[in-house]
Amino acid sequence: MPPYVCRFYLERRAQEIEAAGDDERKSKKLEDEFTPRLETTLVAIEGRLNRQVRMKQSYTLDSEPYESIINVEPLTESILDSPEMGRCVRSGKAVPTTCLDHCQISGSLVQKHLLTHSDLSARAALPEFTVVCNLSGKRLLQDEAEVSSVTGRPVQTSLLKRSALSGKKAEPDEFAKCEITGAEVLKSELATSDLSGKRYRIDEQRASSVSALIGHRSEFVVCQKTGNFLAMREAERCEVTGNYVRAGILQECEVTHKRVVPAQLSKCSATGQRVLASLLVPSSLSGAQILETVAVRSATGKYCAPIEAKTCVCRYHPTVPGS
Repeated sequence: MPPYVCRFYLERRAQEIEAAGDDERKSKKLEDEFTPRLETTLVAIEGRLNRQVRMKQSYTLDSEPYESIINVEPLTESILDSPEMGRCVRSGKAVPTTCLDHCQISGSLVQKHLLTHSDLSARAALPEFTVVCNLSGKRLLQDEAEVSSVTGRPVQTSLLKRSALSGKKAEPDEFAKCEITGAEVLKSELATSDLSGKRYRIDEQRASSVSALIGHRSEFVVCQKTGNFLAMREAERCEVTGNYVRAGILQECEVTHKRVVPAQLSKCSATGQRVLASLLVPSSLSGAQILETVAVRSATGKYCAPIEAKTCVCRYHPTVPGS
C-alpha cells in the first residue's frame, strides 16, 4: 500500500471519530474501519547472519584435561572473550587462570593437577605439604595433623589423645589409666607400685625413707617426727594425736597401754611409771607430776604426793599442808 493511501485513511479516521462525538461505541467502530492494515509477503532476502557463541573448549596441559569457557564469532572467526592468563609458580607456564588454584598451605598459585587433595577436607596443597596419617592411612594437609610425641609420626589431630600429666599428644594405644587416680596418661608416664602392684602416674610418686620402696603418694604417710615419707606398713599411728611415725618410735602408756609418741608421756613422780600426761596432776607443794589415781587430794581439791601428805587426827583423813 502506497504511503499516500495510508495517510488518506488516517486523516479520514480522525474526521469520522470527531464527528461521532461522545458515542464511544461508534468511535471504536470507526477507528477499526479506518485503520490501515498492511500485509507483507517475503519473496527473497539477501545478507549475512552474524552470531556470538559461548562455548566450552576442552584441552590438555601436561596430558591433564582442562576446559575453559570462551565467546567466539563464527562469521569473523574471532575470539571475543577468553579467560585471563596467569603463571604457574611450580611449572613456570602461562596458562588460563581457570586452570590455576592456590596451595592451601603455601598460598602459591599452581596448576590444579599439581595439587593433592586432603582425604579429610578435600582442601588442596602441593604434595610436599601433605602427610599420611599413621592411624587412618588418609592423605592430609600438614595443618590437619600433628606429630605423635611417642612414635614421631603424623596423625590426624582429631584422633590424638592428650596426656593429663604432661599434655603431650599421641595415638590412643599409647595411653593407659592410672589405676589409683583414673587419669589417662602416656604408658611411659606410669610406674608400678612396689606396695600394691598398681600402675600410677609418676608425677605423684613417693619413696619410703626407710626401705626406699616406691609407690603412689596415697600409699604413703608422713612421719610426724622426721617429716619423711613412710609406707603404711612401715608406720604406726599414735593413739592420741592420730599422727603416723616410723615403727619403733611409739611408746606404751603403763596405765592405759595406749601406744603414743614419746612427747605424749610423762613420768609419775610417785610410782615412776611413764604414762599419758593427761593422767597426771601437779603437786601443789612441789609441782611434781603425779598420777591422779595415787595422788592425795585435800578437801579443797588440791593434790600432793602420798609422802607429802599428813593425817589429820581430828578428821581422820589425810590433809595437804597449807590447804
